[in-house]
Amino acid sequence: MKRGGLVVASAIVFGGCSASGTTTGGDPRFDTAEPIATPAGAEDAGSGTRFTDLYRDFFGPTGQASCAGSGQCHGSATEPGAASSSFICADQAGCYATMSSSSLVRASDATDPSNSVLISVLRHRDTAGKVVGFMPKSPAYEFSSTSISRISTWIAAGAPND
Repeated sequence: MKRGGLVVASAIVFGGCSASGTTTGGDPRFDTAEPIATPAGAEDAGSGTRFTDLYRDFFGPTGQASCAGSGQCHGSATEPGAASSSFICADQAGCYATMSSSSLVRASDATDPSNSVLISVLRHRDTAGKVVGFMPKSPAYEFSSTSISRISTWIAAGAPND
């Protein structure tokens, strides 16, 4: 499978915000002053580590994180988030194609998924409990450790389109 051949610099821009790991100070229309708390009982409502499962549970229009989102995100090429990152997630095929060609997930990430750009931009807590990442903006959603583990398992398997 062909992967994006872009060299990823220390900061990648998505919708006008850099992937510095901060959760505040970006676009006030989307960022919040306080870290986002995962609602009780919403730790991870889904299951599975195939892309189909992850798209359904997180990335798709009806997923908890809904990358296709609010008209400002990654639903079409004309939305600000998509225009700045070339990542479009309105349908599963397009989401996978742009995710794998935009350097969000690279073949080299299989050896250490925590180094993938995708994991670095998703809002979640690191092992010290600090909120890292800044996506998604709207709805502001914090991925649980279980959710990050599911995504990491998919990346470690080579991020197949299954």
